Amino acid sequence: MFSQMIIIKPTMINPSVILSEDVFPKLHLLFVNNDCKFGLSFPAYTFKSHGDLGNIIEVLCEDKNALASLDLVTVFKSVEDVKVLPGINETNDYTLFRRVREKSRIEKYSERYQKRNGEIPDKLKGHVQKHNRRVFSNAYIRVKSFSTGKRYNIFVKPVEQKYSRFNAYGLVVA
Repeated sequence: MFSQMIIIKPTMINPSVILSEDVFPKLHLLFVNNDCKFGLSFPAYTFKSHGDLGNIIEVLCEDKNALASLDLVTVFKSVEDVKVLPGINETNDYTLFRRVREKSRIEKYSERYQKRNGEIPDKLKGHVQKHNRRVFSNAYIRVKSFSTGKRYNIFVKPVEQKYSRFNAYGLVVA
C-alpha cells in the first residue's frame, strides 16, 4: 500500500474542525471523482473516553501512480492550516477505519414505535441506551451534504483488516 501524509498544523482551532471543514470535503470529492479506490488512515488516532482522530491524515492507495495523480500538494496549497508532505511512500504500518452508523435498525424501530404508540417498552429502552453509548464514544467527522446542505456526523472506528474496498469517504466498506 502507498501513502501520502496530510498534517494539520497546530493552531488555536481544534484539528477536528479543520479536518471536517477544510480537508475532508476536498478528499471526498477527489475520491468520488476517482472511483473510490483511496482509503484513509489516522495515525494520531487516540481513544480515551472517546475517539480522537488527531492531526494526521494518511491517504492510502494500492496504486502509486493513482495516488500521485490526486496531486494533494496542489489541492491543499490554498488551505493555510494544512501541510501535505510531498513524498509518496510504501507502507505496511497503517490502520483502516470504517463507518459506524448513528442509528441502528432497532433505534429506528423504537422511534417509529414511540411515535405510534407512545411509551417504549423498558427492554427496548435498555438496548437503545446501550447501543448509543457504544456508537457515540467513537471519533467522528462532521460533514455537510452537497445535495441537501444538512450537516451530520460520520462516526468512525479502526478495523483490524489491512486490505479492503473503500467507499466515497475513504472508509472501509463493511
